[in-house]
Amino acid sequence: MIPEREGNIRIDFVVEIPKNLQGTCRSVTLQPCIIQGDEFIRLQELVIRGALFNKVQNRNYWQFNHFAATKSDSIALEKAFNRFIKYPYPEHVRVDSIINNPASITFHYSQQIPTDGISPNVKIVMEGSVAGLDGSSYKMPVTDTLQYNISSMINFIDTTARHKLRIIDKHVVATDRTYLQFYANDSQLIDTLGDNKLELDKIKSLLERVIELDEFHVDSIIITAAASPEGHYHINERIAKERALSVRNYMAELYPALEEGLVVQWIAEDWDHLRRLIINSEALSNKEAIITIIDTEEDADKRERKIQTNYPIDYKYLRSEFYPFLRTVDIKCSLRRKDMVKDTIVTREVDLNYARGVDFLRKRKYGDAISILYEYRDRNTVIALMSMGNNEAALEILNKMETTAIHEYLKAILMLRLGRRKEGFQCFINSCNLDENMQFRAKLDPEINELITN
Repeated sequence: MIPEREGNIRIDFVVEIPKNLQGTCRSVTLQPCIIQGDEFIRLQELVIRGALFNKVQNRNYWQFNHFAATKSDSIALEKAFNRFIKYPYPEHVRVDSIINNPASITFHYSQQIPTDGISPNVKIVMEGSVAGLDGSSYKMPVTDTLQYNISSMINFIDTTARHKLRIIDKHVVATDRTYLQFYANDSQLIDTLGDNKLELDKIKSLLERVIELDEFHVDSIIITAAASPEGHYHINERIAKERALSVRNYMAELYPALEEGLVVQWIAEDWDHLRRLIINSEALSNKEAIITIIDTEEDADKRERKIQTNYPIDYKYLRSEFYPFLRTVDIKCSLRRKDMVKDTIVTREVDLNYARGVDFLRKRKYGDAISILYEYRDRNTVIALMSMGNNEAALEILNKMETTAIHEYLKAILMLRLGRRKEGFQCFINSCNLDENMQFRAKLDPEINELITN
């Protein structure tokens, strides 16, 4: 049994290289491998080189370096390397030893392995090979399999489904805002003007989604067009109305069955929207004064003239940056559930987001799990935090939860990790008093075993 800590396990084992595999003219390479399904995850190598073998390597590298000093062509250098270097120096190895007198060698090997995505039963074999200066080579047979069982907090996952309340309304509204472009003082809908094709596709997509909702009946679709403040108010009002009608006709042509429910509204000049844009802007020098004019001058035409006359630079900015966003067509679809009598129904349903977090936890994807589970602050949150090494945060949550055998057991582990052994031992005793089976679990857990034996 090996404990998982901070999303990793550490495997310790002893590698023995017998005398008959060694020699001054040989190089022995050993590589531990984890078997994960059909995949071999190779760990760092161990290399034992004989003294004469190493001298030949050094001589070959000296010859290559001497040749390379006079060449710059990369292809020629690559060919030369393959010609001179028959036995390259080992790279990225765990240990590289050179021996003069062959003898049986024992090496203590320790490897830290991330547990993300690996199975709870870790199987390890050893591969190896021997190379000789006489050109001989020997591939060692794969050793017998060693199996390590991971003692992980995920054994304490609470698999109880979590539910949440869902409020279902009889009446539902779907909305969208489009920025259709028209020629000045015109209401004709031209799909090749600006981004109109994209905006019309948005309208079409919204209507398609509404119609495909079999559980809903479409009560009405309100089309509200708005114009920007330049020009006379009464002209803008007419233009906004005509533009709303153009969009209505477009929608009625697409879906004639919706025509009776299409309602037209218009806003001559959307000053409320403009006011919000001005408040959130940092680019206007006279923002407060302009807002005062908007709030105090009732006549829309005079309002715009005052801004233009008193603050021409800011007005120019409004015309170029804000006015285009006032020429909008808003669509509001009012839907009604067909078979629902009450206006509101409250129902309980499985919290799928929580279930997704628990699934990440089972797969030891702790970062993904905690991003979902942290807000719930329950046992599974504690397990995710413990597995990532966030022991103090885990203990803080655990201290606010009810006292159970499992919770006391988890506290015992946390206390041990935080150096509070006496408190940890008491938590373990509490756990066993609440559930005598916990003492049998302790025999399989290296951390608790360390707590109660020392």
